[in-house]
Amino acid sequence: MMRFIKAFGFIMQFWLFFNSVNAQVQNSIPEHYVLKTYGINDGLPSKNTTVALKDKRGFVWIGTENGLCKFDGYSFKVYVNIAGDSTSLTNNYINAMVEDSNGHFWVGTMNGLNRFDPVTEKFERFYHKENDKASLSNNKVWSLLIDKTNKLWIGTDDGFNLYNKNSKTFKVYQPDAKNQYAIKGKSVNAIAEDAAGNLWLGNWSNGLNKFDQKTKRFTNYMQKEIANQKIRTISGRSALIMMA
Repeated sequence: MMRFIKAFGFIMQFWLFFNSVNAQVQNSIPEHYVLKTYGINDGLPSKNTTVALKDKRGFVWIGTENGLCKFDGYSFKVYVNIAGDSTSLTNNYINAMVEDSNGHFWVGTMNGLNRFDPVTEKFERFYHKENDKASLSNNKVWSLLIDKTNKLWIGTDDGFNLYNKNSKTFKVYQPDAKNQYAIKGKSVNAIAEDAAGNLWLGNWSNGLNKFDQKTKRFTNYMQKEIANQKIRTISGRSALIMMA
């Protein structure tokens, strides 16, 4: 079963691009807006889109099952894996994407993590390395979060990771039966931060984990009446955490 919801084509609301800053702050929806559907014939490399975000400059970036796209409101520019080019995307199947405070994009794929510089249009690659405990815990990257203090957190198919930008290494959190405060569940499919700075993790078959950044402890929440819990989506920075 796929771990995210597939969207047929890509639906774009133009007022998201061109609406004024004041209107965005007020969270108001304009009376007149245009909906247009984009598909393969319009330049998308796949009919299935997986993630999308609007960057600080107003461009929209779309992750698909067959590459990363930049949309300027008129056309798509597509970035894909190029054999023999170590500065290209690690894998075309994109699961997650975030923008950091420097305007760089972190792109999680089915085979590796990427840091993309939109100025040079080059990708820096990060992979799991056997016998290197400071490397990415697993190459399947399901979820990404930039927290309120600008730290990058990565959810993979086997562990939860914190990126150290100075050393370009990773602090890895994985299940440990001997530690009651360790994370429960290997696969981290969703990450959200609450108002207190706690991180909430949706795990495949192990419910919900809360990570206290101060104590470095995990608390697991399972509904005993629901077996094999699979949480794919978490959202919300307030006291309310929404899950699906």
